Amino acid sequence: VVIILSIYRELLSGFVLSLFVLVLPLNVLGEEQTESNSVSKSFLDNLETKSIKEVETFSPPKPIKINPPKYPRRAFSDQKEGWVSVNFMVDDIGKPYEIAVTGYSNETFVKAAIRAVEKWDFQPASIDDRSIDAATSFRITFELSGPSQASGAVRKAYSSAISAIRNKNRDEAQQLIDRMKIKKANLYEEAYYWLARYYFAQTWEDEDRQYSALQKALYRDSSEKYFLPKRSVGALLLNKLDLEIKQSYLRDALETSSLLGKYSLTDGDLKYIEGIVSQIKRIRDGDGLVVVNGRVGAGNSSYHRLLKSQFSFSEVKGDIAELRLRCEKGYVGFIYKEGTAYEAESGVGECSLQIIGDPGTTFKLLEL
Repeated sequence: VVIILSIYRELLSGFVLSLFVLVLPLNVLGEEQTESNSVSKSFLDNLETKSIKEVETFSPPKPIKINPPKYPRRAFSDQKEGWVSVNFMVDDIGKPYEIAVTGYSNETFVKAAIRAVEKWDFQPASIDDRSIDAATSFRITFELSGPSQASGAVRKAYSSAISAIRNKNRDEAQQLIDRMKIKKANLYEEAYYWLARYYFAQTWEDEDRQYSALQKALYRDSSEKYFLPKRSVGALLLNKLDLEIKQSYLRDALETSSLLGKYSLTDGDLKYIEGIVSQIKRIRDGDGLVVVNGRVGAGNSSYHRLLKSQFSFSEVKGDIAELRLRCEKGYVGFIYKEGTAYEAESGVGECSLQIIGDPGTTFKLLEL
């Protein structure tokens, strides 16, 4: 079997074959494995491991020309604000490519964000003065001059929606949230809308929907400014951390833990966070197994920030066609092969994985 992996614009043929064995899969963060996140040892024992080229220390890409995006005409006429988060590669002459949208408030802004990134210029990443391809991320905010808070109408709808949620009146809560969706215009109103969606999901929907809504409510612009009241951010970040632990988004959990250091927390909260960080680092640096339940979305793609350097898939229901690995120090795209474990060696730095396939495809992503 030969798999050709493209990385740093080079072609590597063949692979290093080895038997990857875990004597005992470790429980994530000390919790018992459940039927939904357990993986058989026989599956792990029979994985092939393919090594992705190791690279060394480097200087990351540095922006040279970052022109703001063109404001979408309809959004401007409607006085709408929004944001788009992107992850992309920068090639060895400083031009972006492989642009992946990892989050957005409103699809209206997505094309404008991508078109802007395509025109940006960077000083490329380098190793020993040799330019290389490297990954980077940006948060692009579409903001008009105007009110710096949510309107009275949106705040009133938000308060009413929260009351309806507390009273377990689902229909009324849904109607009020729909009203917020119509009325929201600026980024503060956007944040309140997603926060209401989060509390609705917390009461009646699954953890995926909770996490998606809370992530959007806690959007930060490039200056690290949130659009919710500061007094509420710390508690919401704790909720976000809890969801990340439950869903095994452990690299995201490390980032959230570091953000919580800016807020006044109880001794109990601090001890909890310290314990979480310690356990995640032990899993990252040791033999712990991380199991993530994933699903390919309507855009034919799923996105995950890897904690560990080795990964594979099990229990794929549907079709995974392609994998794209964007690392701090390189990029590789390749066809998915069942029963294979892939390894990005430690030198490539932190990596994010894009899984491309048929919408609705479900899988277990294993970080080994």
